[in-house]
Amino acid sequence: MAHARCLPFAAVFCLALVPTSLAWAQDVTCYVDSVGGNDSQSGLSEAEAIKSQARVGSTCTIVRCKRGSVFNEALKIATKVKTYTNYGEASAPLPQFVVPHTTNSGSLVNSYQGGITIDGLAARRAGVAAESA
Repeated sequence: MAHARCLPFAAVFCLALVPTSLAWAQDVTCYVDSVGGNDSQSGLSEAEAIKSQARVGSTCTIVRCKRGSVFNEALKIATKVKTYTNYGEASAPLPQFVVPHTTNSGSLVNSYQGGITIDGLAARRAGVAAESA
């Protein structure tokens, strides 16, 4: 039997390393479709897409917005979400987040955190023509 040996220093701690199982957090993908989604669904698959950003679950780490969707509000960054992207037919327009064009209309993306990827979404002010992709 092996014995642990501690040196006689004033503030030395002896730690025994015990194997433990680590539970790694897995990404949870949520789907949002402003046209065909339904807020009473789970949002955890394309077939169960939700309709509004307000229903993005607190466990979602990836949000995929369906091509052709139009949201008449800023993109709202949820706490745990790391990535915002799109899904659907490549020929359909990118999902759009449209904010009214007024003097104090605010930002197109509302976020209070860093480390976020936004890829394949369109954001614009209402009344301002969207750029060609």
